[in-house]
Amino acid sequence: MAEDALCVWLLSDGRPGHYNQALGVVNALRRLRPLEVERIDLRLRAGLLRSPLRLLLNAGPVPPPAWLRLFHRLRLPARRPDVIVSAGGRTSFANAWLGRRYGVPNLFAGSLRGLTPRLFHTVLTLEPVPGADNNLVLEVPPTRVDPQDLAHRRVVGCGGDTPCRAVLIGGNGAGYRYGRDDWQALARVLAEQAERRGVRWLIATSPRTGAAAQRLLRDRLPETALAAASWHGRGGEGDVLDFLAAADRILVTEDSMTMLAEAVSALKPVYALRPAQAAPDARYRAVLDRWQARGLVARLRIDRLVESPGRLEEAAGPPLARPPVETLAGLLRLRLGW
Repeated sequence: MAEDALCVWLLSDGRPGHYNQALGVVNALRRLRPLEVERIDLRLRAGLLRSPLRLLLNAGPVPPPAWLRLFHRLRLPARRPDVIVSAGGRTSFANAWLGRRYGVPNLFAGSLRGLTPRLFHTVLTLEPVPGADNNLVLEVPPTRVDPQDLAHRRVVGCGGDTPCRAVLIGGNGAGYRYGRDDWQALARVLAEQAERRGVRWLIATSPRTGAAAQRLLRDRLPETALAAASWHGRGGEGDVLDFLAAADRILVTEDSMTMLAEAVSALKPVYALRPAQAAPDARYRAVLDRWQARGLVARLRIDRLVESPGRLEEAAGPPLARPPVETLAGLLRLRLGW
């Protein structure tokens, strides 16, 4: 480990969305100081332990270090941390415990789930945490996307006179339900754009997409319409970061805040696509409404695009003036005194 590099413990609960969000915080820190990152995979031994663990941590005195393994399965690195970073409620308990144990800045992104904010050096959220003076309220959540990195990526066949556009596809969840009609409409829109406008698509699906929806999309899209595809569980060419780099516009199904945030962070026009059955909760809807009002996304219903495909040619609004990772780095510089 480089002598002048700070040691960051990045806690992971195994969920890619949470890990990538924490990685976004780490990428912001890298803009301030050299880092060496130790990833720590952890699991809460049982969901029923959350309530007693919450009471124990909120009570005040830091519990003995050995107690941590009574609640979590994890292995700690030999070197002490200089900073601790994590995202997602399943990591919040270990983040708070280790931050108090080692007396170092601990940064957490997500809902506190009843933990007091004073257990953390900095809490990063999209909405204010009442009574927390250590709360950084962000317009866009941290993501692994850094335009400086995207500038060095490419996809063969994209560029020049061939417009490539990315489609990031999720599935049922967060109040959204996709039926066969929704997937058929999406396939039709993509195929018509390829035929009439010469667009080549960069498609990435996720675990929630499901085998049936993936099969429908593969069957309905001609090979000539695809520049590259990454089908969940089947492999493919390239990855999401490559696709974000090569695309001039990005379509994202509205059920995934992580994918939407990554698209917005790429500083490209973003179109949020929703199925006919969409009922996100109030907090999720509030974020989408703010992004739409700011012009960061254009929200469109998939089935209505069949009749009005030209909506994908309309401007989605100007992207952010600064990359979110750069904005976050500036905020953390002030918080950490770096």
